[in-house]
Amino acid sequence: MPRLKRTGAEGGNSRYLVVTGTLLVIVIVAIILSVTWVSIRRSRSDSLKLLIDQGVAFTEALAQASSTAATADMYYSVLIRARYHDLALTVFEQLENGADLTEPFLWEHDLHTVYLFDSSGTLLDAWDRLTAAPTPPDFVVNEVRALIAAPDSNFVLLLQEGESPHEIGHYYFEISNQLDRVVVLHTESSAHAEALRQTGIGYLVQNIASESGVEYIIFQTPEGIVFASRKPGQLLAIESDPFLQQALESDT
Repeated sequence: MPRLKRTGAEGGNSRYLVVTGTLLVIVIVAIILSVTWVSIRRSRSDSLKLLIDQGVAFTEALAQASSTAATADMYYSVLIRARYHDLALTVFEQLENGADLTEPFLWEHDLHTVYLFDSSGTLLDAWDRLTAAPTPPDFVVNEVRALIAAPDSNFVLLLQEGESPHEIGHYYFEISNQLDRVVVLHTESSAHAEALRQTGIGYLVQNIASESGVEYIIFQTPEGIVFASRKPGQLLAIESDPFLQQALESDT
């Protein structure tokens, strides 16, 4: 039986089909790789945009919360100042009428100590609900003399922190309308300090920083770090950090 031989045309067609198939596979692979690359790029771009949007929303929320905390602190100060002003007027009125500041009076108005100074900064009298003859701390005397020297604001409010939470107190100084006397009120203020702590920006930052995905939060100004949710280690100053400089110069 004679053998069949492949002609030149048939061999050429076979090689053509092999080459064509190979090229087709290469084209398909190239298309798949291109589509995959474009998809990855688009996915990365979408992820970056989502990250930026989340960051913007996060920082805007933090800024608004900071503003709210500052407003709350301002209202606290206004209310505390109004209360102490009324108490100072009551003390002045009591003394002008010749009445003494008795221990029940101090307990009724939640006053630990009351000091009365003259226009030269000399202590005239003092009343304390626990101590017979209280001596004012040095900083109280210094504040009284500073207020007498510059009575334009007519009052000073200080928050004095002690070694324990129960040793936090307010010192309120007010000069009389005649500028001849200064009354100093000392009260316990741990409740006020705790309210400030729980509504303050530091407390807010600590809570937000404990959320998953947040490494730390730092509030930094050209003068230095105002607060941080944890110790971040050594950081560059704003003027020495190109990234921070670029961030400040951008509109976001």
